[in-house]
Amino acid sequence: MHLALAAGNLNVNEVLDNMSSEQFSEWQAFARIYPFGPSAETERFAIQQANTLNAPHFSTKKVRLATEFIPTFKPKKKTVKQQIAMFNRLG
Repeated sequence: MHLALAAGNLNVNEVLDNMSSEQFSEWQAFARIYPFGPSAETERFAIQQANTLNAPHFSTKKVRLATEFIPTFKPKKKTVKQQIAMFNRLG
């Protein structure tokens, strides 16, 4: 999807139909060197935030890592009873 959007086309299947496997491999290599899309933007933002917070503390040992500013989406584990109750509330 990101490749199609970067190419200016909303139809993913059309982009893939008109692309050879060699071209797709080249895009993959390009994306490893020059990441694009929302995940790359999130990573750049995280690096910027870490740099901003670390600048005043450069001489101290308190260093913030960029990974601290990348959101993680981990679903909370629920018991079977909790899942059934949640399902019943939907209906």
